[in-house]
Amino acid sequence: MHRLRRHGLRTVLEMPPQLVPDFFDAFFAGRSGRAFLTGRDDLTGTLAGMAGVFRAAPPPVRAHMLRSAAAFHSKGR
Repeated sequence: MHRLRRHGLRTVLEMPPQLVPDFFDAFFAGRSGRAFLTGRDDLTGTLAGMAGVFRAAPPPVRAHMLRSAAAFHSKGR
């Protein structure tokens, strides 16, 4: 769980600056961001929050998120 949440933070920190406002618009849309922020031990809520942010994000933000996920998976971070 900790690795997953750290990866989420890393994804945002490595995001190109021009994508950050769109990311946070998606993050705070609906309950997605809240689910990620509140349940540190809630795997289902964290995954649902991440998926909700992905669905709400515009294509350039999604592309960054996918590249970050691929790097996470290939490095086993």
